[in-house]
Amino acid sequence: MNTTILFFLFLILAILLFYLAARFLKEYCLLIGAAFFTWVAVMYLSNPPKTDLAIAYLILASLLMLIFPVCRHKRSRTEFLDWLSRNMENVQNGSATYGRHTITLDTEITQYTACRSFLVASFVHYSRVYFDGEKPWTASLLYSIITILGGWWKIPGGIVKSIKALSSNIAGGEKLTIHDLIDRLDSE
Repeated sequence: MNTTILFFLFLILAILLFYLAARFLKEYCLLIGAAFFTWVAVMYLSNPPKTDLAIAYLILASLLMLIFPVCRHKRSRTEFLDWLSRNMENVQNGSATYGRHTITLDTEITQYTACRSFLVASFVHYSRVYFDGEKPWTASLLYSIITILGGWWKIPGGIVKSIKALSSNIAGGEKLTIHDLIDRLDSE
């Protein structure tokens, strides 16, 4: 079979995996996809080697691996926001416990920002919520890499949002209180 046709078939498979991951938050299908594309790349490096296709599949595998933690963050953020909506009355009347954290309206949290753009649209994504004392440099680095690779593709909106996201991540993330988070969610 023609290698170009094979490449496009596998590219369609990658797009399908992205859709499934985003739709159902089943981030593990990204790992399966990354493993599959890595295996395909290794096959293309065997007799006779086709380095260009192997590199293309390794790039696809790397992109899937880069998106995996973002999906996990999205799920964790969604779980926290669901918990917050269920416990809103307790938080507003004093406090509530989330895991090992006591949450009040004044609890300080940190979020990192990623920007992804396509020719006609830009999207801003937030990391999971980090509580006071948690300083994950990996989240800052991950969200900055995603912004550098995919944030600037819409002119001028993507560039502006990318600069804002990168400056926020470099400064240690966006710091806000639970009260600020509630206000942001109400305005969205």
